[in-house]
Amino acid sequence: IHRVLDKITDTLIHLMAKSGLSLQQQHRRLAQLLLILSHIRHMSNKGMEHLYNMKCKNVVPLYDLLLEMLDAHRLHA
Repeated sequence: IHRVLDKITDTLIHLMAKSGLSLQQQHRRLAQLLLILSHIRHMSNKGMEHLYNMKCKNVVPLYDLLLEMLDAHRLHA
């Protein structure tokens, strides 16, 4: 987990450095982004829980749901 968090932090720092913002603006923006990471993780966990519940209720086969998500992602990329 720490390696993933370090990678995310490094990526955010790299993107901030390329953004053209002043150093003070970069630090402020990075701090804001780091503050929302826990919210993003929480929403991700809620999404995973929802998908698991859908699978358990046989609402949508998980395999079909994941394929649809991958196809949608590829179309928007």
